[in-house]
Amino acid sequence: MAVAKEDVVSTEFFARRRTGISSRTRRLKDSLISKSFMGDKFKEPVFIDPEKARLYTESWKTTEGLPTVLRRAKAFEHILDHCAVVILENELIVGYPGSGTAALLYSPERPRRIVEELIDHGYVRDEDKAEVLELADYWAGKTPRDMMARYFSTEEMAILNSRRLIWALGADYTQRAMPDHDYVFAHGLEGIINKLQMAMDQVQVEMVAVENLVRLPELAQKRDFYEAAIISCRAAIRWARRHAQLARYLAGREADPVRQLELEGIAEVCDHVPARPPKTFQEAVQAHYFIWLLTHFYDHECHGTSERIDQILWPAYRSSVIENREINREQAQELLECLWIKITSCGRLLPSDTRQSHQGTNMVNAYTIGGQLADGTDACNELTEVILDATSSIRVNQPSLAFRYHSHASEAAVLKALQVIQTGMGMPSFKNDDVAIPSLMDMGYTLKEARDWALIGCMSPGVVGRWGRVRRNAWHITVTKSLEAALNDGRDMLNGLRLGPETGDPSTFASYEDLLKAFREQVRYALRLGMRMHNISLWLQAEYFPRPFLSALFERSIEHGRDLMGTGDKSVPWINILGGAVDTADALAALKKLVFEEKVIDLPSLVEILRNDWEGHEDLRQRFLNAPKFGNDDDYVDTVAARDLYGLVIEEMSQLRDTWGVTPKCLPQAVSGVWSMGKVTAALPNGRHKGDPLADGGISPNIGSDHNGPTAVLASVAKIDHLAHKAILLNQRFTPSAFAGDKGKRNFLAYMKTWHDYQIDHVQFNMVDSATLRKAQLEPEKHRDIMVRVAGYSAYFVELDQGVQDHIIARTGQEL
Repeated sequence: MAVAKEDVVSTEFFARRRTGISSRTRRLKDSLISKSFMGDKFKEPVFIDPEKARLYTESWKTTEGLPTVLRRAKAFEHILDHCAVVILENELIVGYPGSGTAALLYSPERPRRIVEELIDHGYVRDEDKAEVLELADYWAGKTPRDMMARYFSTEEMAILNSRRLIWALGADYTQRAMPDHDYVFAHGLEGIINKLQMAMDQVQVEMVAVENLVRLPELAQKRDFYEAAIISCRAAIRWARRHAQLARYLAGREADPVRQLELEGIAEVCDHVPARPPKTFQEAVQAHYFIWLLTHFYDHECHGTSERIDQILWPAYRSSVIENREINREQAQELLECLWIKITSCGRLLPSDTRQSHQGTNMVNAYTIGGQLADGTDACNELTEVILDATSSIRVNQPSLAFRYHSHASEAAVLKALQVIQTGMGMPSFKNDDVAIPSLMDMGYTLKEARDWALIGCMSPGVVGRWGRVRRNAWHITVTKSLEAALNDGRDMLNGLRLGPETGDPSTFASYEDLLKAFREQVRYALRLGMRMHNISLWLQAEYFPRPFLSALFERSIEHGRDLMGTGDKSVPWINILGGAVDTADALAALKKLVFEEKVIDLPSLVEILRNDWEGHEDLRQRFLNAPKFGNDDDYVDTVAARDLYGLVIEEMSQLRDTWGVTPKCLPQAVSGVWSMGKVTAALPNGRHKGDPLADGGISPNIGSDHNGPTAVLASVAKIDHLAHKAILLNQRFTPSAFAGDKGKRNFLAYMKTWHDYQIDHVQFNMVDSATLRKAQLEPEKHRDIMVRVAGYSAYFVELDQGVQDHIIARTGQEL
């Protein structure tokens, strides 16, 4: 018997729920298959799904001779018309990139070595091995890494492939981009298709009437782009409506009348969005998720949620919850929890070394909340707090949250964020608007544009209005290896690999300035090689990997008639210091003080001791271990850090340009590269042993070296010029009692005011006591929900390997 909607108002979906996870989202969470990494392995059984690679290749073989942008559009179309569509029990937000929730799509642009490695690790089913290798053979010589190798020497590619000194991502992993949601939500894909069709018709008229025939190639390229964008948008609409067809089919077989109504409602939603502008909150959430799937998995592989989620969904929330009362606040929260589950369920196939450096996570998705509106007023709204409630309730580690803090931010929202942090989730992190906005303006954005920003990955701000949503990739340098090379005449101390120029034997360094000159030359070489590789990858993306679907979601791309991978306008380049920044600063300070000033030991003798990992010289190691350390408001080491590490790197980066002529900024952060890079870093003059983890974060004091409390840490950190950086990651660990009760709230607000007034870019907190974490190590099954902040993301503690767990436990627990 059919059941009318008004007959089910007492069921779970329509019931008010103030706190806690609902039975629906509990069931969804219990069935979730984690894609996080533990060590270099996936935490749970997953498998390569060759569907995308197969369909892409099928299309590619039939489109030879067509312009690349049309070949890409037709491949996108072929994938969406023939790939599996998935709707799971209980869910309200639907879609998954693969044939099942244990599947991970394999993109043919990936090098064969990754495929072989995944086979060795058991992630390719026996029945798929032959096909996966056949696909890899077809693409051999055609991958972005193969293309890049044409432009660099064997020695340079050896440095790149070692991933010790620099990590340049290459064109196989394209820009972390999100569409202009305001534009998409205003017009829908059907409205955008109309605009594209009008533009293409106009170009066709111009091609016939144009008198300056030199313009014909330009006009022909525009026509190809518009056609490709139309093909892509129509394919996306059909793909969404395939979900609607599946939902109706499932509704016809559903015995539960409540679930039957939900499936019928899902069908209506998927018929409507993203083809047309969303009318309800559920439609807006579903449209956002569909667009995210299409741009991040099917169009071209990338990661990051990169949106001001409380702003793009606010109009739909205000309409559905506040004005029309179609649903209540708790129902909206449940829809967000469903979205959080969907984001968490997705993952990427990455090589072993990258999996090690992203332990406990996979895609590093971060939504941004709070901040300011275009006129400078506070942007916090009711949805901001609902998002925080959903995050606290569902307790999944993806997506992460970042709170944009400023002097007039809603105190209620800030305290709500504190409540979430106190649950031990390590989120949200806090970003300082008074640092991020001027930093973006320094890169060419107006004040109004710069006020509209969100995190790109986990740390880097990017403008999200008409400008800046694309071309937002970074690459990485490990400065500890540059110091190692400076002390070893340009070579890696562990394996002898040439890392940079010959800058002299340590016996030739008569002064600290001589050593610093060699270090600068090694940093300069690494930066210039990495920037060359990065710029070549950007050119390869534009030339061989256009993104007509993503480009169609930007009004200015339609205006210009150009794919956004190649459009020459504003960009936001940055270079990560991937771990080791504070280690390097501490090491330089120790060398300056103990070798060149106090002459405790000569440099060549110390270098030989470092090669042998301090063996037989523990007393000397203790002298270097107890040299001045960053994080204690000690001007000696803080000046070295500000001038000879962070300042030096910024000076060298200032000489670089990306392919759009913009200077990259420095972003010290670590993900979990502090462990993976630590394993391949020799002993350092700060007293560290070979293979030990590096300092966490990008400006966090080394473990056990910050003795003077949290305000001394802030004082040291404030001596670095944050406005000259793209961002800087600061981890702080507090005991759970530090911010407890009314006094704790006052302490927290006072701490945040101090942090803000010091003009520090970022801070994030761990608030789980060591005793609880040690219990989790002994009995992981009883502590599966404990989360910790690792780097720019949070992770389930039991999904980290023991070395990472021990490092987090060892972080200094601060008191106020």
